[in-house]
Amino acid sequence: MKDNFVDKGMCADFAIHDKGTGNPHVHIMLTLRPLKENGQWGAKCRKAYDLDENGQRIPDGKGGWKNHREDTTDWNDKGNVEIWRAAWAAYTNRALESAGRPERIDHRSYKRQGIDKIPSVHLGPAASQMEKRGICTDKGEVNRQIAADNKLLKEIKARITRLYQLVEGRGREAAGASKAQHDRLVGGPAAVERSPHPHRQNPGFAGKRCTIQLFAGKRHPVYAAAS
Repeated sequence: MKDNFVDKGMCADFAIHDKGTGNPHVHIMLTLRPLKENGQWGAKCRKAYDLDENGQRIPDGKGGWKNHREDTTDWNDKGNVEIWRAAWAAYTNRALESAGRPERIDHRSYKRQGIDKIPSVHLGPAASQMEKRGICTDKGEVNRQIAADNKLLKEIKARITRLYQLVEGRGREAAGASKAQHDRLVGGPAAVERSPHPHRQNPGFAGKRCTIQLFAGKRHPVYAAAS
């Protein structure tokens, strides 16, 4: 609260609730009005005039000027929610690590984390207590179905991964076998070395290129002038 609220100029009033029912939480009330140097409350918002492309005030047709209200601070900016949630996650994970706990939290949604998983719904204190007493609730049923769906989704993804790896492995094997067969047919580097007519053995063919053509399953050297 000090880092995120008080140090920004806000007054924070908080109350921690923990009845031992598994739902500890805190309520925080914050001010939107800034404090002046003399200790008095300042204005929450102020009037700002609308300006045209030349920076001049725009008449409202009633003898006045078009205007709007704007906050004197950015404390009520919705973008702060992301900052505060991220700070809460960081502090919580630091406390969990200090306590030697393996759990960690993340303020981002599964979608933002890149996790293909269905999020559960918040039970709330009443439904949580009923579920602990063995009483099924609508929210509890929804979460049980979500858990089953996530388990099935995980199994499907695992099977797809195994199939992909199997196909990829067989593809590599097929490519290797195809290359070996090609080398046997047209004469790869090893076949050239075994050729009975390499041009290096005949001075008359010096500087010429040798290719192999197949006729009725036999190799025939064909010499062509080097380009």
